[in-house]
Amino acid sequence: MDEPMKQIVAALKPLFNELRDELRTKMHGLRAEMHAGFAKTDQKFDKLGREVSGIRGVTRRTAIQVAKLVGDVSDIKHTMASTMATKDDISLVHSRLDTFLPEILASRRERDEHSDAYMLHQNRLDAHERRLARLEGRRS
Repeated sequence: MDEPMKQIVAALKPLFNELRDELRTKMHGLRAEMHAGFAKTDQKFDKLGREVSGIRGVTRRTAIQVAKLVGDVSDIKHTMASTMATKDDISLVHSRLDTFLPEILASRRERDEHSDAYMLHQNRLDAHERRLARLEGRRS
């Protein structure tokens, strides 16, 4: 190498070394930031994993409860089909009641009439007993 080139290289060498050191420092800083970022990301993934595990447990419990509810609904349907009255059953009961209802109403009116007649006769008997008691009281 010739002399002027050696002088240029000698002049540029400290600049390159300074630039190299500055880049190394910045790279170390960036690497530290990356490691901190990766650590935070790892923490977030761990937290997410725990939450997903929790959700799996909830989902499993929910599935079990839904299965139980399906069984309960099936039992209710069976009970309703076998023991509860249908519209036809209720219509049959209404039609039979409709045949007895006039008789019941007539019986109630008759009972009311008999009750009124009984009260009228009771009042007359009471009045007669008072008169007899007065008449018998005068004879003595």
